[in-house]
Amino acid sequence: MIFTQTQAFVYKWTHLPTLRWYIGSRTAQGCCPADGYICSSRQVLPLIESAGSEWTRTVVATGEPADMLELETVILETVDARNDPRSYNQHNGDGRFTTAGTVAWNKGLKKPRGTPSWNSGLTKADHPSVAKIANSKIGKTAYNKGVPMSEEQRLKMVEIHNNRSEETCQRISNALKGKKQSIESSQKKSAKLKGRKQSPEHIARRVAARMAKTKGS
Repeated sequence: MIFTQTQAFVYKWTHLPTLRWYIGSRTAQGCCPADGYICSSRQVLPLIESAGSEWTRTVVATGEPADMLELETVILETVDARNDPRSYNQHNGDGRFTTAGTVAWNKGLKKPRGTPSWNSGLTKADHPSVAKIANSKIGKTAYNKGVPMSEEQRLKMVEIHNNRSEETCQRISNALKGKKQSIESSQKKSAKLKGRKQSPEHIARRVAARMAKTKGS
């Protein structure tokens, strides 16, 4: 029964010929160990799909989503997955990526804003994993939608807010200040234009320009 009821879980995939492994967790709404989910790794997923007989999966634990995410991180940190050459995991749940013990070329580099994700623009026909992800989300809402923030989460947010560096606080202040000035400037400009009476010549020029633009398009 534990493998069919709705329940988050931590799993381990092992490649039998090499004994290399990958550890992950599944916490989506309505998930369970028997839902057919493979993994989220772009490196491991095609390997399993192309040679499934060479791989075996072990369900390490089942439980609440938050507990499973925490357990996954604890396991990865304990075995130092990102630095183990047998591991397909490129991080220890902390976002610091390496590959088989080798520091990634982009370690320390921030992803530029606006950089598209790996599956940006792909359709269901382009890649089977995209179709699987898309179909799994049809008609489903986020597992935490409508759930109020717990006291523990609220205290954590307060702690993060209180521990901001002076540099971070200054950047936020500058951003908000610039936004406020922009809004005030727009309001002043709008009020100024609203009180100004446009001449017939000005209106005629605007109409002629608009008609010429429409005709040219």
